[in-house]
Amino acid sequence: MSQNPCEGKPCLNKGKCLLHKNRRDYRCRCKKGYTGEKCQHDIDECTTASPCHVNATCINIPGSYACRCNDGFSGDGFSCADIDECATNVHQCDRNAYCNNTVGSYRCTCNRGYYGNGIKCTTSRGLDFSAILSNYGNADYIRTLSGYLDPVLQSSSRSRWIRCWHAATDGWNTATIFHPQCDGKGPTVTIVRVGSYVFGGYTDVSWHSRWQYFSSSRSFLYSLYNTNGYSPVKLTLNGRDGNQHAIYGGSSYGPTFGRGHDLVISNYASNTTSSHTYMGFSYYAPPGCRNGGYECSTLAGTYGFTPNDIEVFYETTS
Repeated sequence: MSQNPCEGKPCLNKGKCLLHKNRRDYRCRCKKGYTGEKCQHDIDECTTASPCHVNATCINIPGSYACRCNDGFSGDGFSCADIDECATNVHQCDRNAYCNNTVGSYRCTCNRGYYGNGIKCTTSRGLDFSAILSNYGNADYIRTLSGYLDPVLQSSSRSRWIRCWHAATDGWNTATIFHPQCDGKGPTVTIVRVGSYVFGGYTDVSWHSRWQYFSSSRSFLYSLYNTNGYSPVKLTLNGRDGNQHAIYGGSSYGPTFGRGHDLVISNYASNTTSSHTYMGFSYYAPPGCRNGGYECSTLAGTYGFTPNDIEVFYETTS
């Protein structure tokens, strides 16, 4: 019976068994990539100084390793070159954005006059979801209102508008619908439609139900279509009361601006004429109107009005 220990193939992973002169002992000569007395251990080449390119990933495999170029690079793993996604047109930038190649990636930036993350760019920041502006206005309405809002945005690149109240579909109860859905949301823009007239207001202060005025230096009223036709106007705070009465909050009130009030939306406004404009108290009156005048009907056509629809959008940067 043979006593040659190599006949039992003790060396693993295709290691070579070398018989000693005494023919009783042996040693294993391991193939590249293995180590150990019987070549039983795989050498992880990736744990030492990586043999791969700096822009590649080392992948350990039994007895060897592989190099794979990282995303944004091409090559054999030992040599990796940056892929210019912009030049090769493999980017995901919006058609209204431009592509900037970066090392291993790219960056999308919306063109001037467009807003978003570069992957999606719009001119409206979400105002195109307004039923009033979409169905009773045109692109000029959205562009004009966006122009009024741009200077007061929290972020020129990330700000967008999300609707929290649409009276025509959500209902007209300010206590159970408007305030629960819109209070504490931060900056908002209100859009009101009375027939063909479209107007409203912006405030950087959250709506609330505390039965008190809040101050602001950035709030304003606006009109897009009024008794003068499409004649947009932005009406800022006049500072006469130190801007202490920019907005008013109470559960039975909808969006309410100014002391007087310059613009008030009543509860269940679609069934009454309690909503009104009494211009010139805390905000400048429209051209041709006397401050604090009941006769100023520029915005809604009359002092007291019954709105056909109201929307409130809040600003978010997330």
